[in-house]
Amino acid sequence: MNKHFDAFVEKRKDDKKIIDSLNHSLGQYIMYAYNKPKEYPRRPFMSEPEQMPLSSPEEMERMAKRFTKRLGGEILLKDHGNKNRGTTNNN
Repeated sequence: MNKHFDAFVEKRKDDKKIIDSLNHSLGQYIMYAYNKPKEYPRRPFMSEPEQMPLSSPEEMERMAKRFTKRLGGEILLKDHGNKNRGTTNNN
């Protein structure tokens, strides 16, 4: 057929996919509003998450130590000459 007509048909197919996706999202919102109103999202599902402010290197170090302790890990001293770094000594 005509290349312009083929392009128009493809565009219509793409539009139908977009509309179907939007209708699916609308159905999810309605489902939450009707069945679980307390869990209804505050922001749209597809919205960008809020950017958290970057932490200072010191704050990142504190967080890493806290996570390591919570997970039962061992915090090793900074010893760049230690060849057995990352292993534990069972003396």
